[in-house]
Amino acid sequence: MPDEELEQFKTDINLTEFAASRGYGLDNRESSRNSAVMRHPDGDKIIVAKNEANANWIFFSVRNDRDNGTIIDFVQQRGGGSLGRVRQKLRDWIGSPRPALPIASY
Repeated sequence: MPDEELEQFKTDINLTEFAASRGYGLDNRESSRNSAVMRHPDGDKIIVAKNEANANWIFFSVRNDRDNGTIIDFVQQRGGGSLGRVRQKLRDWIGSPRPALPIASY
């Protein structure tokens, strides 16, 4: 069963805006209407797009075949730590509190 909070992060957080907040700059010359090419001062280069099939923002690194995925992967692969830490960072980004557990879960 998909985790609603994680799915919300994948669709609601614009990955180009998030990457820009982490030092990536848009390369207008290489970008297109369907994808954004972004570069980091450390040499990292990523391509960001929105998957039309499921509305998830996705990325892949031009320099590392293993560096790709959604916002969750982007944060984890750039020092985000555990999934719990990634959730905290992304909640802060969208300004949402920690989800409350239903009483039956206690």
